[in-house]
Amino acid sequence: MKGPALILDRGSGPRPRCSAYARGAAALVFALVAAGCVGDEPSSPESLARPTGHETGGTELILLGVDGATFHVMDGLASEGVLPNLSRLRREGVSGTMESERPLRSPPIWTTLATGRMREDHGIESFFVERPDGAKIPVTTQMRTARPFWDIFSAQGISTGVVAWWPSWPADAIENGFVIADRAWPIRFSPNAVPYGSRRDSQGRVDDWDFARRTWPEELWGEFEPYILTEEGVMNEDYSQVLFGGRFPIEQEMWNAFWVFAKDHTFVRSGTHFLATRRPRVFALYLQGVDVLSHYYWHYRAEEGFRIAEPKRKIYGEVLERYYQYVDHVVGGLLEAAGEGVAIMVVSDHGFQTFDDLKVRWERGETVEHGGGKGGYPFWHNTGGVFMAAGPGFASGVTLEKASIYDVMPTLLHRMGLPVAGDMPGRVIDEAFAPDFMERNPPRTVETWETGEAVEVGPLDASPVDGAIMEKLRSLGYVD
Repeated sequence: MKGPALILDRGSGPRPRCSAYARGAAALVFALVAAGCVGDEPSSPESLARPTGHETGGTELILLGVDGATFHVMDGLASEGVLPNLSRLRREGVSGTMESERPLRSPPIWTTLATGRMREDHGIESFFVERPDGAKIPVTTQMRTARPFWDIFSAQGISTGVVAWWPSWPADAIENGFVIADRAWPIRFSPNAVPYGSRRDSQGRVDDWDFARRTWPEELWGEFEPYILTEEGVMNEDYSQVLFGGRFPIEQEMWNAFWVFAKDHTFVRSGTHFLATRRPRVFALYLQGVDVLSHYYWHYRAEEGFRIAEPKRKIYGEVLERYYQYVDHVVGGLLEAAGEGVAIMVVSDHGFQTFDDLKVRWERGETVEHGGGKGGYPFWHNTGGVFMAAGPGFASGVTLEKASIYDVMPTLLHRMGLPVAGDMPGRVIDEAFAPDFMERNPPRTVETWETGEAVEVGPLDASPVDGAIMEKLRSLGYVD
């Protein structure tokens, strides 16, 4: 399989074609880019940042979250030589399967990754909460009861940029950095790409909702908005080539790829811009597309052995693989935008698999169910997520034997010179670090990173996009 060239454009301006990366090199240029010691007594959490050798400016660490990414797919593509950047990270860094936790619900897990705390401690336990009036509200940061890394880092003088983390709306008012919330993208869910509950004006432009805290600082919205892509914006030959490998007559089943690609690419384009222009020491970006396309197109993959009509397989058989290649391009583009001396961590909240026993029953026409509920398909999440880390501070050529979602936050804190909290159940993944880094930076502990202030949840704000979010969750089988 040969990876497609990508069109990565600057807002509404010209869109130069970018060539594919050479193997092992970050050659793709995003056109949107212009030009505590063990055994020590616990410390108090004030001013605990320790120098890590990168305090003079520029980005030190990138954290990329790829929802649903699995080595099951990645390894096969790597063997074909079409994931040069991800393959280089594995070859030159640290990697291993990361154990997730059931129930495999993304918002709680992504919040665990961001806070290092159990879901009962951080307050995000599902995709939504139900208000006393019966209304279902998708989870927001108002429901979170533990501090995420962007709040801790910024308070410690480590500038941090966060893009699209799930959940991140309303955007936290951090002291030193910026947040582009997950709801900054004007979610769409209709066959004609008009936002759910919205309309077009007399010039044919979509009237989007205007609501608070889509970005922090709020004035950042004006800089973010030109990068927004809609489903209509990606329904062209260039993007069809990226997703489907060619131009096919538009059919309803394609919308699942168009909407999530429009969302992810909006955040990739805008995030790369802010990374290159604001240069936060820590930059985090979340992508949803791998998980969404796994739900919709997994059974079209020839490797999974489902009986699929050839015309359908021709269109959808490699959509997921192409999206992994897109993620690979994103990795290279972020590294290119960040410049020399940057480290990177790539994590997923869970993996994905076919349940062979259910597959046999499903192909006989039986209704099947699994850990995710009555999804109707014999494939779903599994607990095998992805952990990868490479660059300054990290070890080289190491395969991890054991890692969990609880270890990401302690490892992230340690890499940025901060102690790990005693109320975090995970550990610093010592074997992920280079020996000289560990010698210079022995792990430290602090009792907690929480402020001790009571967190009151509610009243819960609604946003104009709640209905569209719930519709998407229903379509993915997450909500009845």
